Amino acid sequence: MVASPYDPGDAEGSLMADRARVVIVEDEADVRELIRARLGIDERFEVVGEGADAASAVAAVQATQPDVVVLDLSVPGAVGTDLVTMILDATPSAKVAVFSGLPAELVRAEALARGAASYVLKGDVENLVDALDALIARGDAVEQQFPGDPSSVRVARQFATACLREWGHEDLVGPVTLIVSELATNAVVHAQSTFSVRLTLTAKALRVDVTDCRGGVPNPINPDPSCAS
Repeated sequence: MVASPYDPGDAEGSLMADRARVVIVEDEADVRELIRARLGIDERFEVVGEGADAASAVAAVQATQPDVVVLDLSVPGAVGTDLVTMILDATPSAKVAVFSGLPAELVRAEALARGAASYVLKGDVENLVDALDALIARGDAVEQQFPGDPSSVRVARQFATACLREWGHEDLVGPVTLIVSELATNAVVHAQSTFSVRLTLTAKALRVDVTDCRGGVPNPINPDPSCAS
């Protein structure tokens, strides 16, 4: 059981004052170390605690009252998204960034419905850093789900356009709506699925996520030799 509120010491207190305080909840020690090391070299974050199971996670967030909780859903002592509720009950003002290996189509919607601020599939830790940046730097993130119908592609473009104009980024409307159109069309035509569009504006970039709900992996298609150049 790991429950570790950190004490950075008086010497670093003034340097830490403006950093977002983060608790990491992850049962794999090497993954906790990876996240801690990556956040440790970023002046925007201060890791103030860790938990390896549900009990130690709740203890850590109660003791530290962090700004952000990086949360794995597969830890001992809790079932899936129940842990999101447990964490927010213990620290209502925190923002929960789920960092999970569970397929997004299985639990993402439920995690967000329970109060998680973002859902990041485990893999490149830089994707997690981008999500945390969105939560602390600007907090501008919007998401909408659409039916698996060809007409939804146009509605998704309109959604993206309205968001970008509200954020004052008319200059991004063209490239972003092109991305949304292509990915939404893939979801409707090839995955034959409903889909969601999520736009996240950080201090450094705009992230566009289009997620279908079919699950699985794409079927590879052998290229036509006649098309080779």
